[in-house]
Amino acid sequence: MSDGNTDPEKVALTPAEFASLFGKSQSWGYRQLYAGKVKALTGYGRVLIPASEVERLLETSGRYLGNDIPPKKVKAGQVPEEVERDPSRRSWKQALRKRRNGNRSKQTENKLNGMNSLRQSALKKLNRSRG
Repeated sequence: MSDGNTDPEKVALTPAEFASLFGKSQSWGYRQLYAGKVKALTGYGRVLIPASEVERLLETSGRYLGNDIPPKKVKAGQVPEEVERDPSRRSWKQALRKRRNGNRSKQTENKLNGMNSLRQSALKKLNRSRG
């Protein structure tokens, strides 16, 4: 009689054993279960993945062919050309530059002045209630 742990042809695997077949962690095995990518058998307080599910997963997976076009390398601190050409990005950059340089619109200035006056009136009320 052989030990269940040494049997190469197991009928069902625990999520940890399933994940170790793929060189992954136990949590990866559970994520596959919760995502519905793998079916499981439950009962008697255990979750087991049938060996047929491992075979099905391997049959449906494709062969890795690599990337056809290698990604362009960008130096640290530079923005890739495709991002730089995007007009929405450019306008956002301009807005940030204006904010850093202190160029605020009249509408923004009015809002800030209104907030400052509200803050000052609230502080006055607070000081009166304390005194």
